[in-house]
Amino acid sequence: MDWTAVTGIIVAGVVGPGATGYLAIRRQEDQQQHERACDDVEDLRALLAESAKDLQRAAGLLVGVLGLLQTYGEKMATDQLTVPHIDDFKATVREVTLNDARIAIRLDDANPVADAHRAGVATLNGAAMAIVFVGTGGANLSETEANLTAAHADLVEARKRFAQAARAEVGTGVRSRS
Repeated sequence: MDWTAVTGIIVAGVVGPGATGYLAIRRQEDQQQHERACDDVEDLRALLAESAKDLQRAAGLLVGVLGLLQTYGEKMATDQLTVPHIDDFKATVREVTLNDARIAIRLDDANPVADAHRAGVATLNGAAMAIVFVGTGGANLSETEANLTAAHADLVEARKRFAQAARAEVGTGVRSRS
């Protein structure tokens, strides 16, 4: 009996298909892991795009609230609850804050994206508190106006930092034609 032939038959009949099957399963697992990673990046990209939009909207609404303060001054304190623009601002601040929690779940605190977004949230919360204080009638209007103007500048800067960090983190999702 030729042991070389028997060994060859065993290797060809048992080991070969087993190794091929193992490699096929491994390749499929790698492909699924890659697809999951791509889905995660797409989900994060969508969240970051939504967050950038909300920060931009909040900056625009803050300018509107500042305009109301400059136009109506003391009268704004008594009519604040009936001003839809302020309600829109408060709702947007809530959305930005919720997005911050969602970003924190996906990215760690040291991540530049989370850090820049958190700066925007802090600025918005400070502005919202200043607006609420105007509503109580206990605010110095010129000081509040200065604080809201500074908050707007800080918010614009935080949004720029956020957008740059987000692009660096997940790219734009736009593929070049070259």
